[in-house]
Amino acid sequence: MAIGRFLAGLAFALVFAHSAHATEPRTPSERIAEGYRLRMVVIDELLKRGEWKAARKKSDVLVRDLTQEVTGGAGAARVLAMGVLYRGIARAGEGDRDGALWDWYEAMSLEPKFRTVDLAPYGEPGKTFAEYRLKEAFERPEPALRQNLSNPQESPPPGVTAPRCKRCDPPTYPEGLRRTCQEGVIVVDVLIERDGRPTFPIVREVPALPVFLLATLETLRDWKFKPAEKDGEPVLVSYVLSVNYKTEGCNPPRKR
Repeated sequence: MAIGRFLAGLAFALVFAHSAHATEPRTPSERIAEGYRLRMVVIDELLKRGEWKAARKKSDVLVRDLTQEVTGGAGAARVLAMGVLYRGIARAGEGDRDGALWDWYEAMSLEPKFRTVDLAPYGEPGKTFAEYRLKEAFERPEPALRQNLSNPQESPPPGVTAPRCKRCDPPTYPEGLRRTCQEGVIVVDVLIERDGRPTFPIVREVPALPVFLLATLETLRDWKFKPAEKDGEPVLVSYVLSVNYKTEGCNPPRKR
């Protein structure tokens, strides 16, 4: 399926942080959702014209706004994935391969149907992404994996030391969810490269509140690790990380 059909078919069945205060709840949400759809149309056109820098700037702002405003709804995961995918295509066009592939895997984690989407209209970035599609069994195309330390609670294989966090700032709790005191756990499987960078994130199950997943992956991409080592040499490993979202002293609004 082409991205254009995804965009045209978006129902935008979303819930927004501030729509609950309106006297006609559906009307404000629909108006906000239509604004997001039009912003995506503009970005899509920029990408097809190869205007990578302009598209990336607009998609940066789009993803930031979605993270703060979308709180749920049937179409939430797909809308979030669209914003991230557009940003990834723009990054690929600018030559930021690592950033682009992170976005690509983030988008496929949010919306598994993107694993089969046609990206040919976006030129070379589309070709790059096609080489790194997730398979049905969530297998990465990277052949270099040597050790799997997927459970940090277990002892690593003989001669292998597990990676350790050097700079791992916690994700920011999505502001739009704060008023309802939502909590959740996100589990992410990443590769820890030999230089300590996390790459190729995989989330095998989209949570009920996908904005938690978006917030997690937006932060995790900037984490830095002391890489795993085998016999004193850095090695590429698979590693599972958990992020807990909890609200301290939160008082949700009473139901009327």
